[in-house]
Amino acid sequence: MHSQTPNNALFLPDVPRHVEQVVWIRGKSGESKASLVVLSRKDEEGWQESKQSIDVWIGRNGLIHPDLKREGDGYTPLGVYPIERIFGKGKRNLKAFPYREIKKTFHWTDRLESRYYNKLIFFKERGATSLWSSPLYEIMVVVEYNTKSPIPGLGSMIFIHVWNEDKPTSGCIGISKEDLESIVSKLDAKKKPHILIEIVSDN
Repeated sequence: MHSQTPNNALFLPDVPRHVEQVVWIRGKSGESKASLVVLSRKDEEGWQESKQSIDVWIGRNGLIHPDLKREGDGYTPLGVYPIERIFGKGKRNLKAFPYREIKKTFHWTDRLESRYYNKLIFFKERGATSLWSSPLYEIMVVVEYNTKSPIPGLGSMIFIHVWNEDKPTSGCIGISKEDLESIVSKLDAKKKPHILIEIVSDN
């Protein structure tokens, strides 16, 4: 539950105190659509919107606690994750956040048997996904779920990525290219941006 001040500023107790920027994704239990809004911390006034809320697609089965997340289950993991990596095709001038251009050798694997499970690799491995070949990765933000010493089977390749389909994803956050470009242009590494994924009630 998040409290609000009379001027509608939000307080997010789940977010580390040093964080000044949040991509906040909220969905109802069991639903495969969610809302996304970019928030900025306003000193002691709490959090305020720096970008109007938009609708996004999430996993076909909705949201799940990260301890219960499994490979291929169709869920998007709840939680708070630092934004550390933004990738895309072609050169971009993100003034306030590091950006890495995807090359033809860039792959990511969800194969359980791979020693590189849920890691970016720079060569073609059997079963690995080519980031270069897929239109989903024209621009993408890594959700740092199970990426530090990844455990095979607990879920992989969770990104905020381009999504032009009118249906849920397999577990990522799907968004239009235009909206995603707008979001990443607002991110500032100095503000330690994080992703916050939550379930909200009907109340």
